[in-house]
Parts: sequence; C-alpha cells; structure tokens
Amino acid sequence: MANTIAENKIEGIKEEFNNEKQKIMENLRIKNEQILRLKRKADITHSKSSKLETTTNSDHSESTTIIQNYEQNIESLVLIHLQVSFELSVLKTELKVSQKNTQNLTSKLEAAKSEIQK
Repeated sequence: MANTIAENKIEGIKEEFNNEKQKIMENLRIKNEQILRLKRKADITHSKSSKLETTTNSDHSESTTIIQNYEQNIESLVLIHLQVSFELSVLKTELKVSQKNTQNLTSKLEAAKSEIQK
C-alpha cells in the first residue's frame, strides 16, 4: 500500500516535471520566434540605412530628409536592440525559475524514491 502511494507520488512528480518541460519548450519557441522577427526587422532597417548611405543628392532639402530618415533608422535599430535585450533577459529569468522548479521536482522525486526504498 505504501509503495502504491509512493509510486503515485512519483508519477505525479514526473507529470509535473513533463508539464514544466513542455512550458519551457513552448516559451523557448515563442521567444525564439520573437527574436527572429526582431532580427528580420533589424535587417530590413539596416538595409534601408545602407541604401540611404549610398544615396547622394545635391538637393539640400532631400539630403536633410535622407539624414533624418537615416537617424530614424538608427533609432529603430537601437529600439530593436533594446527589445531583443529585454526578451533575452526575460528568457533568462524564466529559465532560472524553470531550473528552480526542476530542482524542486527533483527533490520531491528523490524523497518519494527514498520513501519507496524504506
């Protein structure tokens, strides 16, 4: 009877562990997609900036517009960089929490195993 209870506890812990693992994998997938989207956005913005650099124009007002667009693109790149940094920091925090949860589940599993062995 005690073995059955302990085995049920172990199964419950394993299920929790698998659920936690699924959450981690889903979060990683979502964060990866977000980072890829931001990277594509940065690549597009960088491409626009590169095109602006190669554009030469004798008309002063057009040159001013080109410079303003270039500055806006740089600002966009900075914002994208900040977004990526933030997403990475959130991901690191989520991983730390998941590691702690995994440690707790491992401790529970070890306790249940030792209970069975008694």
